[in-house]
This record gives sequence, structure tokens and C-alpha cells, in this order.
Amino acid sequence: MFRKMKSVFKFSLTVRWSIILIFFPLFVSGQSSWGKLRFVNNSSLEESARSLYERATKNSYDSNFSLFQAIAFPVDRLSEAEVAVDYVNNEFIVKIGDRELYPDLPDWQLVPIARFANSSYQSVFTSAGDPQNEEAQLKYHPAFLDNLLGLRLLQAHLLFINPELLGEVPKNENGNYILAPSEEGLLPPPNPNKYRTLFNEIKKNNINYKSYILTDRDLDIRFDIDGDDLSFSDNPYYYFFEDVVASKETNGAHVDLEYYYNEIEINAKVFLRDKYTPDLNPRTNLKGLLKVLADNKQNEIFNPYTLHYINDILEQMNVALSRLPGEKTAGTNPPAMNNRTSSFKKNWDLLKRYNPAVYSAVENISHWAAFFRYIRLSNPDNWTLFFKKVESITVKAPAVRTPTSFVESG
Repeated sequence: MFRKMKSVFKFSLTVRWSIILIFFPLFVSGQSSWGKLRFVNNSSLEESARSLYERATKNSYDSNFSLFQAIAFPVDRLSEAEVAVDYVNNEFIVKIGDRELYPDLPDWQLVPIARFANSSYQSVFTSAGDPQNEEAQLKYHPAFLDNLLGLRLLQAHLLFINPELLGEVPKNENGNYILAPSEEGLLPPPNPNKYRTLFNEIKKNNINYKSYILTDRDLDIRFDIDGDDLSFSDNPYYYFFEDVVASKETNGAHVDLEYYYNEIEINAKVFLRDKYTPDLNPRTNLKGLLKVLADNKQNEIFNPYTLHYINDILEQMNVALSRLPGEKTAGTNPPAMNNRTSSFKKNWDLLKRYNPAVYSAVENISHWAAFFRYIRLSNPDNWTLFFKKVESITVKAPAVRTPTSFVESG
């Protein structure tokens, strides 16, 4: 019934949302709320329609994406130590040299983050929707589909649509907070007035939720042993840009190329280790770097993923190079709002105080996905064994069906 009506009512977005509000009982299997927002779950949609399969490319940064692509590297003093992971007796273990660490990463986060890191896609969430299927407004990386961590990503991405949501946690259809046992004590403070600096910044600048991205782009994340735990050097951040239509000039290809060079450089450093020198910078000596990689191809047995990934990037570079001789291309990155981005980078701890459940979870996604990528690249045999164990873990957390859209109540 709803599908037939959709073809008739081609009105504004507001009118379409009104139709959804009227008819949502016909296709929604359940609902939850987040402050003034009501989440809609379209039970008729298949998993593929709600899933996001996107790599982090230049175009990702002028769309409504949340994406994490960083690779964490050890601090200098640990650079020669072997790093491995394990899961024994329901405990997550990190081994660095002769040290064993037991990080506090709950299973309901460990499992989807490991699945995310094991994939070739870096985009975790988008509110850009699907032009072929308007009901699938919200899409998730398969690792975060229909689980609590996916709900936390939704919260973090849509936060600025209504700044009052900073101090809210979603509730289920029974009006109870949707929280995992490990999140007890992570509810937002009942009166966050002392943290209003960030809140006022959002209100003052009238931030548009279509003009920012949650990411770990360009971060040099380093991990270190901190007592009996693992610490990370940098936190994810909101990257703000002007909400304008980007020009369609060939410098879009240059932006793509810089991304590809950076990916090649990172993976070459992991593969070659101490054989990598500044003279092998792919921007100035790609031919030389490829020769050294070929000369060391015998090491591929220890790290088969890296060379395969570099080869994939080279194919994408050929496409970008073909666009350089003056042809029009996809839009370039919108102008960055560096002052605002810098302000929010400095205030990550304030965000965590406003909503500890959301930003602790997002921080874990960024840090541990980056760390797991390092394990996958530097110790692939260990990663394969570890991932098999992860796939057999039974996760204990509230059942969540990640929303396909949302509406503002009232």
C-alpha cells in the first residue's frame, strides 16, 4: 500500500515524512526514540538495502559519511617488538614482545570492530540514503548493522541535527534506555551545564548536519603500553566543510591521487619495514618503490594482503590519471572550515563528558580498528587465527535493529 502511494506523492521531503508518520505502522516492526527524534525501522527492507559498502575515497569527504580508515603504528620504542592478539577464556589479549595486556574492550564492541577491520570498506555509516530506495535513508557497514555499536554510530553522526541530543541516550519502545551492561555509569550527566562551551559553539554556528564528517582522516595514531593497558595517541574528530556545491574541475583527480599515494606509502612501510627509506616516496619515486616491492615479493607469504591492496590502489590511480588532461570530473572536496574543525578536535573530552556512552564507543571503533589493521598487515597469520575465534564469540548486549530513517516527533 505504502509503495503504491509513494509513486503518487512526489512532494517535498517534509510531506514525504508526513506520509511515513501516517503509514509507518504498516511496515515498521518496532520503534525507539532519541530525544525528539523517533527512529523508524522498515522491516520490509533486506539487509543489502540497509548495508553500506564504501571505501574511503575523495568523494566520501563531501557526503554524509562517518568513516574510519587509519592504521595505528607502535611508538618508536616498540617498533621492533612483535605484536599479536588472542582471545582465551572469554578475555581479549594483546601481546607486545613479552608483555600481555588485557584491554577493557567488551565483546559487543570487539566483534563488530574486528569484522569492520577485516573488511576492505572504511565507511561505517551514512545518512545520504539510497536514491533507488528512499526508505533506506540510513545505511551501515555490515559489521554495524543491527547491533548496539551501529546505533552509537548513528547517534554520533546525527548529533548536530539537534544539539539538545548531546545529553540524550536512545530509549526502546518500552521507554527504557538502550544500554549494554558495560555502559552502566556512562549515562550523560543529568545537568551538563558546566560543559556548555561545546553546546554553545554548535548553536552559535548553526552547524548543518550535512556539512561535517566524523572521521580519523590524516591522524598519525600511535599505540603504546600504559601500565597494564594499551593507549592511543589521537582521537577521531568532526571534519567540517562549507555546505556548497563543489566545482567540477580536474583538481578532483589530484585529490584522489594524493589519497592513493598516502595509502601506498603506509602499506609499503608496513611491508618493507626497515627497508623503506625516504627515497622510496611514491610521490617522487613510484617506479623505484614498485621495484623494491617486487624484489621483496618473497615476503608476501607473511603478508599477502598488503601487495594485493597496493595493486588495487594502482589500478584506481590509473583511472584518476586518465582524468587529468582537462576532462571534467567529480566534485572536489568542499572548502574545509579549519577553525571549527580544530576547535572540535581540542574538545573531544568535552564530547565524552556530554555523552560518555556514544563517544567512548566511537573512540573504541577508531582506535581498535586502526590497531587491528596493523595486526592484519604486520602479523597476518596471527590475525587469521584471532579472527576465527572472534567469529565464534556469543555477544551479550541489547538486541537492536538499526533504524532505516528517523522523524522528529510533534
